[in-house]
This record gives sequence, C-alpha cells and structure tokens, in this order.
Amino acid sequence: LHVPVSEDGEAAFTFENVGEPVTFYLRGGDYETDSYRLEVVEKPRISVITAYYEYPPYAGLENQKVSSGQLRGLEGTKVQVDFESTKPLRSATFELNGKTEEPLVLDSPTKFSKELVLSESGNYTIKLVDELGFREYRPEVYSIEVIPDQLPVVTMLAPGKDLVTTSQAHMNFAFRVTDDFGITSVEFMHATSADIPASLLSDHITGPIPQSVKEIVPAPFVWDLVKMKLQGNTTIDYFVKVKDCNPTGRGTVESTHFKINVLKPTDFHLQILFEAKKILSEAQLAYKNQKAAYIKSGVWGKQPTGNPEDEKWREILDLQDSSHRSTEALGRWLKELNEHIERNKMQDDFM
Repeated sequence: LHVPVSEDGEAAFTFENVGEPVTFYLRGGDYETDSYRLEVVEKPRISVITAYYEYPPYAGLENQKVSSGQLRGLEGTKVQVDFESTKPLRSATFELNGKTEEPLVLDSPTKFSKELVLSESGNYTIKLVDELGFREYRPEVYSIEVIPDQLPVVTMLAPGKDLVTTSQAHMNFAFRVTDDFGITSVEFMHATSADIPASLLSDHITGPIPQSVKEIVPAPFVWDLVKMKLQGNTTIDYFVKVKDCNPTGRGTVESTHFKINVLKPTDFHLQILFEAKKILSEAQLAYKNQKAAYIKSGVWGKQPTGNPEDEKWREILDLQDSSHRSTEALGRWLKELNEHIERNKMQDDFM
C-alpha cells in the first residue's frame, strides 16, 4: 500500500475495522523497518449465567436452577446469580434499575456472583472491566419479573361500623382474614387518642397461627369497655392488623378504621332521645305518605284511565314507594336503637 508523505516528511495510515491480528512494516527508498504486529484485544463479556432460586417456604415450591440471567419468580424469592466472563477481570459492577452501582466481589479472575431478593419488577445491568482496563462493548441488561404476593384481605363482620356507647357497654365483634399464600399474625388494635400509638387489645383473640393457614375466622368475641375504666366522653379507634408470609415485609395491611364514641350516661340518654325523635319523624312521614296515597287512589278509582303512565296514578305509586322506604328505614333505626340500649344495659332506663 502506498502512503502519502507530507512536506515535513511525516506519513500516517489508519487500519479500519480490524477484526484479527495484523503484521506490517514500512519501506521508504532503500530503507525498510522491522515488522510490527497489531494485536486485537477481545473485550470482556459474560459467557455463562446460572441462577439458583430459593422460594419462600410458604410457597410450597421446589428450589430450582436456571441457566438464564432473566429473572422471574414469586415475590420474596431469594436468587443467587453466578456469572462467568470470557476473560480475567479487574472489576464487575451490579446496577439495579439504572440506579446506584454496587461493586461485586470476584470469586476468581473470571467468576463472580450476586444475591438478591425479588421484591419488584425491573431490570439489572452487569458492567465489566478486564485486567487491561477495557470495558465490554455494551453492558447487558437483564429483566426482573416479580409475581406479586397479593395483600391479605380483612373483612369486619360485626359490627363493621362506627358505634355510640357508654363506658358500660359490652360489644360483640367478628372478622374474617384471607390471603393467597398464608397468614403469620392477626392483631385487633385500638387507640383511645390520636396522640397515642394503637396497641393490641388482646393476644387471646386468634391464638397461634400456622403459616399454611390461608383463612382465619376467629370466634366472635365480646369487648367489655368496663375493664378499660374510661373517664368522661372519649373516642376509641379500632381496626384489625394482618401480616402475611411475604418475607419482604410488604404483606401487612390494616382493615378499615372504625370509631366508638364513648359518652357519659347523661349524654348517651340525649343521643338515644335524638335517635328516637328521628324514628318518630320517619314514622310520621310514612303515615302521611300512605294516607295521601290512600285518599288519592280512592279519587282516581272513580275515574280510572287504565293508563300506567297516567300522571295521577304515577303520583300514587310515588307516595307508596316513599312510604315503603320510610318503613324500611324505620325498621333499621328501631333495630339499631334497641341494640344501643341492650349493649349498654339500659333497658330499665327507657322501659
């Protein structure tokens, strides 16, 4: 190959797309240089990946070995990934979801490993630097697919609503807890002030819980407010706290928070009277609407049109429907009023 020489006697040549070793020398006039050899250095790359999966005990799955860097498993699964490079390394780095890099310890010049717990889907990157300082051509990106462990579900069966009581109340409670894999703890919590952390009401409500249990329906229990020795009006916040078998710690949930407004007996009497007045008003409304419907139907019956869309007929139906709704509300409120009185053992006060 002829290489042009500049006016100051210099010459330059570029070897393009070098993929294998090249031997060359220079000749000018009657002078010839020694031979030179251009070696091609292979950049480091990962040649072997082996992933060892250790599933959570509650999953009931056998541990397995997979020859792939693409990770997929149940949330909480422990994975050890062993890597082997094509050449000796100076360093290897692990990067999760494009964030902080973590230097890895080399087990040998070409081997290293990384342990992680599958907690969320994403990806990771392995970056290599060989002994000569060369990096890989392009860092490999591997996916992480996490199969989520669903959160436990808590259902408050009774009473499942806010309550108004006195400090003498005895209240019946019941709830159900379910999970897709297993439950480790169930706690009935309460707090008498927003400034005080909630505490466990009793450790005798559920008893020991085997990890394999996927549904818990404790026997209904009675909460006796007398034992709390409450003074004056106060508000109690209560809920159920549940933790499942997920080792990541994310499987903890709380049920809906309900409140118990604890009133002094005199204030509770006023509350009952207010409820009774509300019931009386609803009863009067039901009577008024039903009476009006009766009178209008008598008038309409003398000259019926037979048309279901007749305006007067529709008015009669609307009055009856309103009376029916009032009657249903009346039944609910009477039941609740009776429960209030019985729960606080005040039958003699209102009979």
